[in-house]
Amino acid sequence: MCWGATAAVALVVWVVVAAIAPHAGHMRDMTEGAVQRKGPTMWEIARTRKGLALGLFFGLQSMQAYVSFGWLPQIFRDAGLSVAQASLLLSLFNVISIPGGLVMPIVAQKLTRPTGMIVVLAILLAGGYVGLLLAPAALPWLWTIMLSLSGWAFPLAIALVAERSRDPLVTAQLSGFSQALGYLIAGVGTWLVGTVHGITNGWTVPLVALIISAVLFVTFGIIASARGDVDDELPAFAR
Repeated sequence: MCWGATAAVALVVWVVVAAIAPHAGHMRDMTEGAVQRKGPTMWEIARTRKGLALGLFFGLQSMQAYVSFGWLPQIFRDAGLSVAQASLLLSLFNVISIPGGLVMPIVAQKLTRPTGMIVVLAILLAGGYVGLLLAPAALPWLWTIMLSLSGWAFPLAIALVAERSRDPLVTAQLSGFSQALGYLIAGVGTWLVGTVHGITNGWTVPLVALIISAVLFVTFGIIASARGDVDDELPAFAR
């Protein structure tokens, strides 16, 4: 019920953002009295291959983080761990995720195409879920570390928005679109995980679905990180 409300609130907020963002991003004063230019709409961004891939990559990564924050302690509790142990594991998850915010933007800037990094993050993500599925109580710290490291994709996804766009108008709209779509996917996806868990009375089906989502994660991540800019798919901004 709690996640359902969260998803509903997220949906309302981002529908509003999607409605007003084009008007906020269309015009930019270059200098006082300078000619103003019209930026792309969110719909135009959504119709580009790379822009859509960035939004889906951002969303799938955000969903993994929401799922871990919301359901990881309960998965460990259902596997027989104590409340204290589950809490410590969640704390470990949070601590390990912090350096990613410093490291990954640099990686995105230095690497022309960070495909290899995205593949590694996807392997960590899928591996963590496989561990939770097959032996959650055997090596809980290892599954936690793997899932937390995979969360380093979040700052990478944000950095890619800037790295895969040239014009500030495109960057602004791409950022708005990626976050609108991304957090909608994250909110709804997290709610679905809890709903399926309640229906099936177990974590097998949700975890299998999350493992499959890791495949989508790496697919859209590779497309999003490929060479080229979103601008090149927009006639008004292509070189």
